[in-house]
Amino acid sequence: MAVASPTSIVSNWATLIDNFEASPLNFFKSVETAVEERQIPEITISRVDYHEGGITSAKREYLRVARGSLLFDICAAPYGRGFFVSWWLGIPMIHPLTVIGIVFGYFVLTIVIMAVVGLFLGFLAAIGLVVVAFWLGGEGTLQDQYILAIPGIGYIYRRFFKPATLFAMDTETMFRTATHSAVLETVDALMSAQGLRLLSESERRPTLRESLRK
Repeated sequence: MAVASPTSIVSNWATLIDNFEASPLNFFKSVETAVEERQIPEITISRVDYHEGGITSAKREYLRVARGSLLFDICAAPYGRGFFVSWWLGIPMIHPLTVIGIVFGYFVLTIVIMAVVGLFLGFLAAIGLVVVAFWLGGEGTLQDQYILAIPGIGYIYRRFFKPATLFAMDTETMFRTATHSAVLETVDALMSAQGLRLLSESERRPTLRESLRK
């Protein structure tokens, strides 16, 4: 099972259900079924591990629903006499060393091309590499995040090729809302089966930390 990399959190939700018993494994399976029934386009479902602390600490399993660069990680675990459920919606954090490696690799490749075909054709090829990268960076994909992380180029890419649009923001909201409703549906079913009071409207409402589109 993959160990999850750090993400930049943009939204989250959590609840601790008192006097409630459930199996995290069964909870995850129920959420998977609820997500699949909603036929959310272009998603993948998997399990990932997060370290509880540093890299030598124990790991905790999360259910991940991913769409492009959007990562919806769901936690379910017994806690005392209750049961804790949470989710975190975020995007991958690109490590600065990765950005440095991409920029360094780009300049090395450009120098090699110039040495082979000459300065002028090499310059055109360097521009062509950037254009191809822009073309391959689909909306909301992981490639998007790598391009956006590069100083200067990331700004041009966002400003002229991938500007924030109402459609993009609506699509991200639909993904978050649909997956959140799948989690709530599972929680409601299990609480009803044990004769517990269902969550109130305020308890169902997620916390939005910032916009995914800037």
